Amino acid sequence: LQFLKHLRDRGLHDLALDYIKLLQADAGIPAKIKDVLTYEEGCTLIDEAAKSGDLVLREELLRDASEKLEGFVKAHPQLMQARDAQVHMGKLLLERGHTAMMLSEETPDAAKKAAKMSEARAAFSQARVGYGKAIEPLKLEYKKFAGFIEKDDSRVAERDAIYATLLDALLQQGVADYELAESFPAGSP
Repeated sequence: LQFLKHLRDRGLHDLALDYIKLLQADAGIPAKIKDVLTYEEGCTLIDEAAKSGDLVLREELLRDASEKLEGFVKAHPQLMQARDAQVHMGKLLLERGHTAMMLSEETPDAAKKAAKMSEARAAFSQARVGYGKAIEPLKLEYKKFAGFIEKDDSRVAERDAIYATLLDALLQQGVADYELAESFPAGSP
């Protein structure tokens, strides 16, 4: 999984997706790793979409990512990555909004432009709501770790992971607010 993360971080999304397929087919991979490969695939597709200049491909990648993440959350709601998947769904919606805004800028037709901007606003609003739904359970999970915990306690890694996801969700919710505001013409209420 660490190798997969490094592939993604370096923008090698095709290789990362091939590696995921290889891992899924390998009978020697432990079940706890196989369980999260669908989540990793969804995250990789979102990252690839965010970096793609092809707007049609971007929409296709986001659609595939949505299916992967939703399927993962339904199949494994007990896993820590299910919480992270909720945050990634917000990122997916932000990317959908950005794609709709770019498509609106490319079309000369005023009606199509307005429809794409409306689609972008809806995506940004959904992202904000989605982040809000992810934030509350994360706050509750984080409160379970209230008080001092020794550095060598096994719970430290889980607490830190929850806190990092919580901060990311809070930040991205602010980004969704900003993007929603930017989708309106200057000077509008």
